[in-house]
Amino acid sequence: MPTRQSQADFEQTLIDTLKRKNVAETITNIILETVTSALNDKFKYYDEKIAQLEAEIVNLKTNFNESTGMSKEGGQKTMEQKLDNIQQHMKSNNLRLIQIPEAEGEILTDKLYDIFTNKMNVNINKSEITAVYRVGRRNDTKPRHVLVSFTDNSIKMATYNKFDRSTRGGGVGLYIDSKLKYSQIEVSHNVEQLWVSVSLKGKSYADGVVYRPPHFNYKYFIDELEESLCVAMLREDKVICLGDVNINFLDTEAAPTNYMLEMLDSTGIEQIVEEATHITNTSATLIDVILCNDPLMIESKHVGGLDLTDHELISCKALQDRQKIEPLFYTYRSFRSLEMDKLHADLQNLPLIDICYLSNIDEKVNLFNHSILTLFDKHIPLKTSKITKPKAPWLKDDIRNLMRSRDAARSKYRKNPNDSNWNAYKKLKTKPIMLFYMKKESILIKLLRSCLARA
Repeated sequence: MPTRQSQADFEQTLIDTLKRKNVAETITNIILETVTSALNDKFKYYDEKIAQLEAEIVNLKTNFNESTGMSKEGGQKTMEQKLDNIQQHMKSNNLRLIQIPEAEGEILTDKLYDIFTNKMNVNINKSEITAVYRVGRRNDTKPRHVLVSFTDNSIKMATYNKFDRSTRGGGVGLYIDSKLKYSQIEVSHNVEQLWVSVSLKGKSYADGVVYRPPHFNYKYFIDELEESLCVAMLREDKVICLGDVNINFLDTEAAPTNYMLEMLDSTGIEQIVEEATHITNTSATLIDVILCNDPLMIESKHVGGLDLTDHELISCKALQDRQKIEPLFYTYRSFRSLEMDKLHADLQNLPLIDICYLSNIDEKVNLFNHSILTLFDKHIPLKTSKITKPKAPWLKDDIRNLMRSRDAARSKYRKNPNDSNWNAYKKLKTKPIMLFYMKKESILIKLLRSCLARA
């Protein structure tokens, strides 16, 4: 008969066996779930790959059927495209001129050759002019337009290098003296513009040319131009930009004009052309501009054409060096390196007691002066500065502090050109300019009133 102890041992053995069985089942289930999940992922991956391959096979069959069924039509379209490209290339060699005086029995080739070589300084041979003729109906009031066709669309000018965009059709370009060094300034290509940095006698200038088509969004164009002007001013101190903006500066009530003027005012840029540049029988507008950030560097400007188009030719001459002003030398004591503790210590060590042993008053004064001046020369030395231009009465400390902050932000952006530094500089760039012009205007008005009162 089993004892209670043997019965308890049997029950414990049974419990342990059941526990081991449950653990084994649990482990088996985990392994099955893991393997099943991995296999499902693999099957899903291969199903997607098979579906992609089937789709590619269908597309290949479709393209093959279309190409075989429409080969004639595709060849025709390709031929039409090639013909259109040839026509566009031929048109790029054409030039339409207006306001060329018309006379009976005229020889247009000789007349245009004279204009190109003598008035425009264009290096061209008569053989490069393949065709020239007038177009339109004869009119007694004005000459007909002249259409000229050249063998090459790259017009050459003596001693000049041509700098143009890389894209086809229209656009802007620059002719730069072959003796000058220049490099392109990268700006947005969303509007018609071209910018270069030109080196001349150790100085660099940013020169730009822009064009806005008549129906191009004026706000977008002006915003892009503002960005380009800021980029140019960050790179060079002197900026000059010429171009046709198709915004009439004589119509100060127009929205495009006001928007343009606000942009120029905020960036410190001035437009210096003052008379109409586009003249027709019914209108006279100022749409061709000369923009610069320092009007004093413009020695002269000219508006007047070659009578070839209804646009007047605009030009300007920039001063390479401003008129030199005789410098003034100003001597002062510099407190920049003054340390008060050392000054007090040296002052206490001065042998001023020796003054009491002198009987002559002049000797006493000389000893005192010599001791004090020697101390000053040591701690507050004399400095001499050269002043090359008179101090502007409107340039006060508040403006100078703003200018320092602006210049620091500009230097920071130049060292690390990112959006954060650019936005910080953009916020500061207009503040000193606006305050500068406000104070300058106020002082000049006061001076003018004072002169009028004395007169």
